[in-house]
Amino acid sequence: MPTPTATANADCAAIAERLVRARTQRTALERFPGTLPTGLAEAYRIQDAAIARWPDRIVGWKVGGIPPEAQQRLGAARLVGPIFAADLRIADAEHEVSFPVFEGGFAAVEAEIVFRLAVEPPRLRSLRSVAQSLALVDAVFAGVETAGSPMAAINRLGPTAVVSDFGNNFGLIVGPAIEALASPAQPL
Repeated sequence: MPTPTATANADCAAIAERLVRARTQRTALERFPGTLPTGLAEAYRIQDAAIARWPDRIVGWKVGGIPPEAQQRLGAARLVGPIFAADLRIADAEHEVSFPVFEGGFAAVEAEIVFRLAVEPPRLRSLRSVAQSLALVDAVFAGVETAGSPMAAINRLGPTAVVSDFGNNFGLIVGPAIEALASPAQPL
């Protein structure tokens, strides 16, 4: 009989496979493709398994807030999801920036402040404070997150679904540098 951890890891791998297939084939999912994780550790195992299957490299991380009513239960105020090279777009004043969406899934655009870090992105999960994070900033930009998921109900399913599916991220549009905030020594 398999151990509970082995079963959980196998379930995480199967969920990750279904999420990656839906994203690469651009097909909608009517529901979460498996048992919804109850905690962030399991959700990040799914995300890690999906990242391992994704045919692109990570160039950054989306950091999102966890709703206040779920923070104590999940033990965190923030969640992260990868941004992949093919989904990074640079905006300029002369060209329209287009981005894909999942027909029948979830799509949104969110104004963002983009921090370019002076270290490799995977280290982001190990940062424990705002001060630690700001010390790594090397430039600040205006930006737009192109949020997206094959699951139309991803936000209603909650933070563990969001984490599992790449943080509900489907890309980033980076605009101009914000000069007044470009120095990490200045308070935000």
